[in-house]
Amino acid sequence: MSNTVKKDQDQKKKKVTFVLRNQNFQKLYGTNLTGGGTDYDFRFELFNEKIKLGPNKEWSYVSDALIILTPSAAKKLNSILDKYLKAYEKDHDPIVSPDPIEVDEAKSE
Repeated sequence: MSNTVKKDQDQKKKKVTFVLRNQNFQKLYGTNLTGGGTDYDFRFELFNEKIKLGPNKEWSYVSDALIILTPSAAKKLNSILDKYLKAYEKDHDPIVSPDPIEVDEAKSE
């Protein structure tokens, strides 16, 4: 094996990525989400709780965040989630998907 090939392999093994968090970093917990694609990106509302509001006491979801992803970031997230979900379901029972949420945009604040 040439020294050049060995150095390339050693550099790949030593590669370390650091994640720096800025002062506005937040940790969010989601129990549900809704969203989809636009012509330019993918947008998802992240929910953690729901409350009964209005005269009819209808369930309303509280959105903690709107996550906006470029198509390439969405594809990367899909790949990462697919990998981890398959491993999780291999060790646990299959995950049951919650009912889809349809948001009435006219009532969104």
